[in-house]
Amino acid sequence: MMKSKPNEMTSQQVFEVIAPGLRATLQDDGRPLLKKWGVPRSGVMDQKIYRKLCLLLDLTDDSAVVESMFGGLELLCLNDCWICHAGPGVVKINGCASPSWRTVQLTKNDRLTIAHHPQGLWNYLAVEGGFVGEKWLGSRSVWPAGGMGKLLRAGDVLERYTGEIYPPHSAIKARYLEVEPRIQGPITVWPGPQWDDFSEASRCRFLESTWKVSPQSSRAGYRLDGPKLDVPAGQMLSEPMLLGSIQVPPNGQPIAILNDGPTVGGYPKIALITEESLDQFRQSSPGTKIQFSLTT
Repeated sequence: MMKSKPNEMTSQQVFEVIAPGLRATLQDDGRPLLKKWGVPRSGVMDQKIYRKLCLLLDLTDDSAVVESMFGGLELLCLNDCWICHAGPGVVKINGCASPSWRTVQLTKNDRLTIAHHPQGLWNYLAVEGGFVGEKWLGSRSVWPAGGMGKLLRAGDVLERYTGEIYPPHSAIKARYLEVEPRIQGPITVWPGPQWDDFSEASRCRFLESTWKVSPQSSRAGYRLDGPKLDVPAGQMLSEPMLLGSIQVPPNGQPIAILNDGPTVGGYPKIALITEESLDQFRQSSPGTKIQFSLTT
């Protein structure tokens, strides 16, 4: 048998999707440098979880993982492999709870399920070598609205990369991380570009009110339900937006722009979510109560 060349990648089937759950996709770090061309970053919604799972399996920073919204994902293992998972959902293997933040070996015909937990939204599954996925503009992150890939469907077969560039089974055996629970509290924000254009009453209302994440939310952005904010008078030209920008449309209900959201916008932006609070905010399920705290 011929031995693969150094750094040569091959692949192996590892899972069949029995049930896809809600909006399960392959995601990696996304496309952070293409916003000037109108392409959103996309990528994983929880960067902290992604980075740590990659660390556990010695994955590169462009490796794809399965991201599952709410839960409901069920996979059938097609070949022995090592995995790790994390997120608010309850993961079970053959009906038994599986611990997060550690490498776990699956064998052929094992069944893995992820059930929703009300304390969060996005769950992640990583496999040794990383999941095989087509690249669009340098990333395996799926963005259906932009014609880049599709949601996982029942019957889909997932593969992992293999080859000499990835460590053998023994190198990732029984690894684990001690991860402290995420501190829950106000979402910290910077003043937005139009902060000073909002009335003092609207700025105070924004910071002092309790907002709820609307069911009308997606990877593109979370709508926030709460008291109406008065929008500054006049029209403004569309301008670039950073991920985490909170804009206020004419109805006075804020919208936080997220991974698959537009890269430019013409609504005034009252605030910008800090990088430290983005993961916490993105893990907020519809109905979650949110408060904001201004940092300077």
